[in-house]
Amino acid sequence: MGQTVFSTVAGAALLVGAGAFHGLWTGRWQAPDDESRRSALATLALELGEWRGEDMPQESVGDKPTFALYRRYTHRQSGRWVAVMLAHGRPGHVSVHNPEHCYLGSGYTLADQIAPDGVEAGGGAAKFWAANFQKKRATGVESVRIRWTWTTDGRWQAPDWPRLHFATARHLYKLYLIQPASADGADERAVFQEFAPLLLEEMRQKLFS
Repeated sequence: MGQTVFSTVAGAALLVGAGAFHGLWTGRWQAPDDESRRSALATLALELGEWRGEDMPQESVGDKPTFALYRRYTHRQSGRWVAVMLAHGRPGHVSVHNPEHCYLGSGYTLADQIAPDGVEAGGGAAKFWAANFQKKRATGVESVRIRWTWTTDGRWQAPDWPRLHFATARHLYKLYLIQPASADGADERAVFQEFAPLLLEEMRQKLFS
């Protein structure tokens, strides 16, 4: 009898623990995201130095608790551009569906290995993952360089397992920077090093100050 009671209690505790972990994992029990965080996305400047931005058509992010900003910045003189996707929402949603999943599902192929990357911004290092993706089109092969990173507080990170790393956070931002890939990578990297610090500083002031 005692063993049966113990087994029942232990089993119930296991189920409760599993349920609690799942609630934290998915954000089911977290408070709704602060509306000011969502509205702040739209306040990011369209003018960043020599870069001029334009909002792009919104795409479905697949989940109501997740909000995203889509924008393309073009350099006034050179015409080079960087597309920006900034998503905000519950970590259980924002930490997944990364380029190696969503872009491959859209007909792209991974052209090289995913590798760590980064840039100095605001006196600190912003860490990214980066890779080239290609897609065959009627006009030729489209090749893009994508960098992606996450943050809860303005310190941009690229952990190996973002869903585990941010599992206990109440909210999460994910940033994509997308550029045309160059043959040797030198040109697109120079653009990244010029543009990214401007954008990250703007986000630091508007979203995390």
